[in-house]
Formats: sequence, C-alpha cells, structure tokens
Amino acid sequence: MTRSGPCLTPAMTLVCLFCCLSLACSGSKPPPALAEPTLAPFVGPGPGTSVPEMAKDAPLLARAAWTFRGHAAADFPNALKTFSAGRPFDFITKHASFTKVPQAWAYFFSTSLPILTMPSPRTVYAAYYNPYVEAAVITLWSLDDAGRPLLLKATLRSNGEIHSHRTGESNYVPTWLTSDQMPQAILPNQYRQFLRDVIEPLSADPEKAWASLEAVSPDTLDTVAVLSASLLTDLDVLQNGKDEALGQAVRKLTDALRHGDEASLKALLTGPELMPPGNVTKLPPAFRAKVSPVAVVRLKDCALLFLSNPDEGWTYFTVAVETQAPYHMGPLGMFDINYAKPPAPAKVAAGASANSIPEKKP
Repeated sequence: MTRSGPCLTPAMTLVCLFCCLSLACSGSKPPPALAEPTLAPFVGPGPGTSVPEMAKDAPLLARAAWTFRGHAAADFPNALKTFSAGRPFDFITKHASFTKVPQAWAYFFSTSLPILTMPSPRTVYAAYYNPYVEAAVITLWSLDDAGRPLLLKATLRSNGEIHSHRTGESNYVPTWLTSDQMPQAILPNQYRQFLRDVIEPLSADPEKAWASLEAVSPDTLDTVAVLSASLLTDLDVLQNGKDEALGQAVRKLTDALRHGDEASLKALLTGPELMPPGNVTKLPPAFRAKVSPVAVVRLKDCALLFLSNPDEGWTYFTVAVETQAPYHMGPLGMFDINYAKPPAPAKVAAGASANSIPEKKP
C-alpha cells in the first residue's frame, strides 16, 4: 500500500505532537478501567483493558460477541460453526478472497475494534470495525430458547460506501490512504464518523437501522477483501521480505516496546522526541507484551508503521521507518482512537468511555 507524501516533514511532526494523545506521553496515570459494562455501546478505554478482560465481566450475550472476534481471527470457519446459526457469512465465505487469501479475513478481524450496542437483554449488535480498512463486519446476536447466544445475521459496511451514498461520489478507498492529512489525525475522525453513521442509529432504532444495513455491496466487499490482503502482504514484506536487515530492525523495535526497554528504544529512535522512550515502561506490561505491527503504509522515502496490542487496538504506536540502510526510525508516537468528545452527549458513545480524553483545539 503506497501513499504519496514525504517521510517526515515539519508538518508531520506538528501533527504527531498534536495527536500524541496517550496519557503515558505526559507521564500521567492511564484512566481507570470501566467498572462494569453497561447496556449503552461500550469499548475499552485504553491500555490496561483488553477485549478478553471486558468479555469476562460482560453479560452472556455480549461476552459471546466479544469472544467471537478472537475466534474469527484465529480460525474463521470454526468460529462460524461455534457461534453462528444458519449461514450469515455466505457473503464472505463465497467470495473469491476467502479461498485465495483466507488470511486476509483473519487479519481483518485480528486488527478490528469490537463495538457493541445492546438495545435489550436478548439482543446485541456487534460491529467489528477495522480502522485501517475503514470498514466493519456488523453482526446481530440473540439468545435461543435455551438461553444460548447465537450469531444470527451479518453484513458489511465501509465509511467509503456511506460517503458515496451521501455524496454520489464513488470512492471506496480509505480516507487515510488518500488524504493529505497524516493518518494519525484521520483514523480517529473516521472512527467517530462510523459511530455516528452506524452505531448510533443501531442504538436508537435497531430494526430500522439494520434494514438499511443488511444488503452487502459487492464493491465494498471487493474493496475490503483487497485492502485486507494488501495490508497483510505489506506487513509481511516489511518484516520477512528480501531485506533481512529491515525486518530485523522492525523486530528490534517491536521487542523493545514489548519489554519496555528504554535503552534499546533510545538507540533505535532518531529525530524529534514526541514520546520519551522511558514512558513506554509506564504502560501496563500486559498491554506491552502483545504489541505487534498491525499496518504499514509506504510514504515517499520510508514507511509509516503502526504497532498495537490487537486485543487493545484502540491504542496504537506509529513510527516512521526508513526502508534503506541505515534504517533510521522516528519519531515514536502513541495515540488513542477514542480521543474525542462522545458524539451523543446523552450517553456514552460506542468506542468512547466516560474516561475518554476530551477533544482539544489546536
């Protein structure tokens, strides 16, 4: 995946400074975890609250929807057998990508953010939103007569498709790959737009909203499949391609983040210091332990690498990596996709918690 623009400009540095939103950057404590799930839409508040932890304390139906994401990432066909009734995912399993590049859909789910809204104790709508593809697999869950959770229906929607319907412009490519703005600024904006366009209507009038979502666009399906496969391939080339030294440099950075190795980070990183390496050590070890590359986009002179713990994907690192020796890296930034005021003031918005950092003006 290639994106035009320089590797690191003063403008990019300013954007990174403005968008380096993690409380860890200031040395403050992270916000407390949600005490308990609510029936309003909810998602993790940041480092230290993982999808498995949230599933553990959620109601049975919500717990199944949380858990499905991990199963779909590990073994999608088996996840369907375990959780679904009927054939709600035929639009995926009968698509050419499922046979040719099945790993693409595993990548889609593994880097997705689960967003749940529970309009009644027996109904859950769960969207698995992938911020790098700017699309979501949206599912309807219910309890059967025996009280067992079942995934009954599924559909697919992208921000590009919604924008095309609204404006008449046919553009299904994610905004962060085409905009002049830096991706760190775009990902939260597109996330919030998805909450407004899809999750809020599902919370307010589920039946009407689902009826408008149920049909899957072939263009959206093709685009999501191609983008997921492309992002996965680019990650593999970066880490395991012909340039072994580049892959080794990325692995060193990943290991340093996982272990909170301040000395190694200082040795690896160059350029402006947006996030002092020592602040990485203040992050919860459980969050750091699973940090991995999740997306990469080619810029003019380098690649912009995204790293996150897939179970806590609301929080992510970015770093520019030169793709030729001596493979300079930097600056390192840390961002929170929840960095915004909830779009619906009356209740906590999907993907934001009461602990979300309020939106600032530059």
